[in-house]
Amino acid sequence: MRFHIAHIVPRPEMHGLNGYQEVIDSFEWGLRELGHEVSVGLNTIDAGARNIVFGAQVMKRELAEQLPKDSIVYNLEQVRQVPGEPPAAPRPEIQFYLERFQIWDYSEFNMERWGQLGTRYPPKVVKVGYAPVLERIPKAELDIDVLFYGLPSDVRFGAFAALTKVALKSVFVVGLYGAARDSLIARSKVILNVGLYNRSRIFE
Repeated sequence: MRFHIAHIVPRPEMHGLNGYQEVIDSFEWGLRELGHEVSVGLNTIDAGARNIVFGAQVMKRELAEQLPKDSIVYNLEQVRQVPGEPPAAPRPEIQFYLERFQIWDYSEFNMERWGQLGTRYPPKVVKVGYAPVLERIPKAELDIDVLFYGLPSDVRFGAFAALTKVALKSVFVVGLYGAARDSLIARSKVILNVGLYNRSRIFE
């Protein structure tokens, strides 16, 4: 079977979507190991393949309408209902996918929310897994005590301030991906996972 992995990053300033790259790499490796033909494209779809879309929540409607009916939307976002808050109606682009395509999700914690929203096909949990292609960070001298990275938020700025107050050599980076980020990982004693929000702590 032929698959096309569509990585959606509509505009350069939406660089947080580049954080999906390692998951895409692992999917590409896994599908090839299973004997499938695989292509990967930025903001492209392939009408002759089964498309797996990363970043569908920001995909332009005119491109989404070109997706074949057997396309898969892979969700890497935290959509679980926040306890105590009223359920929010899905954005129109999300509703479009729910009514048309198969949903794969990285976390079982999101399943209840998909059930509340209603989907054309039962959503499936397809977890993020190991792939040897991800073993690519070189060894280096460890001169950074703590590193964390991601989009800025009050929670992350607070964590960074706390680290600097205890005199740890700390680095918080925004907008670095791939080799540039990996070079910092190679130099770091600890990689700290600081969630973007205090709500919906799923990945942690």
